Amino acid sequence: MPIIIYADFTDLLSLVASLRADALIDEGLDIEWRAVVREPTITVVSTPRDTASRREVSDVAECWHETALPGEPVDLPTPSFVPNPVPPVAAYAEAVGAGVADHVRYLLFSSYWRERQDIGNPDVLRRLLALPILHGRSEADVLRQYGYAVAINGGPITTGAWRLMRDWECAWRGLDNAQLPVVVEGEVFHSGHDAIRRLGTLGEATHTFAVANPYPLPPMPVAAQRRDLSRPGLRPMWRDR
Repeated sequence: MPIIIYADFTDLLSLVASLRADALIDEGLDIEWRAVVREPTITVVSTPRDTASRREVSDVAECWHETALPGEPVDLPTPSFVPNPVPPVAAYAEAVGAGVADHVRYLLFSSYWRERQDIGNPDVLRRLLALPILHGRSEADVLRQYGYAVAINGGPITTGAWRLMRDWECAWRGLDNAQLPVVVEGEVFHSGHDAIRRLGTLGEATHTFAVANPYPLPPMPVAAQRRDLSRPGLRPMWRDR
């Protein structure tokens, strides 16, 4: 039975959960990551981080520094803005369907918390995730041929991704809206700082934390490669890194 984690890409504690999940996956544990939105908003663009949000992140960061596991990278900058949390969830749901979920999860967290990119902007996501999505196995033409991870409004493209988002949201709210992140092990769940502590007790005594994306992409399917056939002799539109 997998360990299920519910988390939000714009939440610092969820970032810590992702780092520890990466270490546990490397050790062979079965982790199922489910993305949800902690605080729904009607704002479609990023917003400056207000005083309350800065204080919350500062408190979480201080606690993290005090309780970090050996080798855990805690020297991360705090972005000055909060992106719309829905588009990255939609993009991740599409990545699950395309079979590149862990690669995209790492990329979304790293892009926002390390590189301060606006992962709530659909245009940013389309550029950021084109290569991983093209390497995936989605059966939707717009994903497998063009690499689009989200619709222009930031929502999911496929019905399958929409259903995943709905199911994840319902399952998380069924846990009495437990504070994110949430770690579920069978009938038992841990939330917030308790979830982080629980992840720190799982697996091996000493963890290895990734310094780069630890999830290699599968070979690019023919459907994606075919996009370059009309450009003989030119550099491919989608280049492997």
